[in-house]
Amino acid sequence: MRVTRFCSLNEYHKFISGETLINTTDHYNGGKGGSISVGFCFTEDEPHTAWRYLKGIVYPEICMVLDIDNSLLTPSFGKYGDYSNGQDGTHACLKMEYCLTQYSNKTAKLVQTLTQEQFATSPEELLAIRLLMLTNYELGKD
Repeated sequence: MRVTRFCSLNEYHKFISGETLINTTDHYNGGKGGSISVGFCFTEDEPHTAWRYLKGIVYPEICMVLDIDNSLLTPSFGKYGDYSNGQDGTHACLKMEYCLTQYSNKTAKLVQTLTQEQFATSPEELLAIRLLMLTNYELGKD
């Protein structure tokens, strides 16, 4: 399955180097989280579509498009701001997502890498990403 993942450069470099990445985070967090996924989260949406509802939630250093065998992915869903059909994100929608607790370049094939300049949808958004990075934003850094 072809999936999209936004991540830190640290995670990206570990992936490229062949390290097995492990994450057992429960994103549901006893009902306080917006997702029922455990570990690393992926979406089937292409990067520009995914970025619309994931910005502000994911760490925006780099975006990877990967091919991962369906049998390794657990189907899940999360609640995100709805930007479809001209919506402004103030309403929520459920999005299908996939998760797993470990992956490496042996279990996932890198198809494409996108930089912030390639997935940001406007110059203002790119500036906001860069300002966020300057504040040492820590969410999802590993």
